[in-house]
Amino acid sequence: MAPERDGHAGLLTLYALIFASVVADVAVVPLLPTLTAAHGLSSLETALLLSTTTFAMVVVTLPLGRLADRIGARPLVSCAGGFVVLGSIVMALAGGLPELLAGRALIGIANGIIWTAGVMLAGAPGRPAGATGRVIAAGGTGLLAGPVMAGLLADRVGTWAPFAVGAALALPVTIAFALDRSAPCERAEPARAARPRGGAHRNRMVVYAMLATVLLGFVGGMGNLLGSVRLSENGLSPSGIGVLFSIGALVWIAVAPLAGRMGEQRSHVALTAFGCALLGAAWLVPVADRSTVAIAAFLLASAAGRAGLNTFSYLLAGSGAASAGAGRGAVIGLVNLSWGVAAVIGPLAASAAHGHIDERVPFAIIAALCLGVATLMLTGSRGNLSAGAPAR
Repeated sequence: MAPERDGHAGLLTLYALIFASVVADVAVVPLLPTLTAAHGLSSLETALLLSTTTFAMVVVTLPLGRLADRIGARPLVSCAGGFVVLGSIVMALAGGLPELLAGRALIGIANGIIWTAGVMLAGAPGRPAGATGRVIAAGGTGLLAGPVMAGLLADRVGTWAPFAVGAALALPVTIAFALDRSAPCERAEPARAARPRGGAHRNRMVVYAMLATVLLGFVGGMGNLLGSVRLSENGLSPSGIGVLFSIGALVWIAVAPLAGRMGEQRSHVALTAFGCALLGAAWLVPVADRSTVAIAAFLLASAAGRAGLNTFSYLLAGSGAASAGAGRGAVIGLVNLSWGVAAVIGPLAASAAHGHIDERVPFAIIAALCLGVATLMLTGSRGNLSAGAPAR
């Protein structure tokens, strides 16, 4: 595989496109009560509206990863920008649930492309590992800015305005990315692209990356749900809860580039194990103490652990693809698929358990899983599930 040139300008437009796609995805969150009332949605329909992007991403991420191995990542990322624009326009013009779901599905497809092909571009051979950390930070910046922007625009203009602005933001960024030729398309060799999963899913590093992203899928939605419920029960106002989550997003943005730079100097397996251990330690905090201060510390430490683990797992997936002789797009797609399934199951499980069991139990289970996976990675670092290069 011919390595891509560094293409710093190409990476800047990639980061901007990732930011725009995340803003388009999360813009719906503060508008859910308004949309529910305006369109007479049931609680199930509202939940479906929120989760459609994740479902769409789960469906497309693996086949699109394989396609990226064959035709190159950049054309697909350019198409993803078009899906963000189109999905945002559909959302702005939506007159009911079918149109809203269609718009969310288009944005979900865009996410599936960007978090597979976009990660491929950032982690291409010849690029520093810090580029992957900056991709994660760009997504975190979108998570921070998107809900604030959407809420302000909806209050002052209307519920259509955040989506119209999202389309207007994504369009020039997509054009700039598509026209930028500073980083040419990456093409996989046919032999590698033809067998994306046969050896990859048995490779130790790929399995570890999948386990890490399963944990990320669980802890993201579960942590937000359980943390916000406990803070509310402790008497913290909605605005106070919002401030804490905003600070957590800032922690995410700060940690992800640092994690990427760490990946340039240290073993990706060891770093991923460290990320799992840090996340596990954060989830032990509410087991011991459920005060407002303790839950705030949990949310901030969890944000740091998730940002680091997200970065490390993508770096490990790239190392695993090279070790297995598989296309990076297919491996990253497999890793994203693992995340998506867990992201759907996690909040549902937390919602079902809340009120029926001691609330410390979910925290303890997640902490045990994280620490167990970290131990598995460290103790198994000298073995292989299949023949391959030593762990990076």
